[in-house]
Amino acid sequence: MPAVEHLDLFRIEDPRELSDLGLDDALEGGAVVLIEWPERAAAWLPDRRIEVQIDGAGDGPRTVRVTRA
Repeated sequence: MPAVEHLDLFRIEDPRELSDLGLDDALEGGAVVLIEWPERAAAWLPDRRIEVQIDGAGDGPRTVRVTRA
């Protein structure tokens, strides 16, 4: 079973910070990588990926959309 990596990019302001965070190692290591705020690393994301978008907040209903890129 592959390892699972989780990266939250909310506080990333400069794409150069992604290397310090280890994004390149995580994506090349064969792990399942879960990335919050992936738009902050758009140039780093592999062409082949599964995207999960969750809309809604608080106690209200949520909508989940799963797409293959």
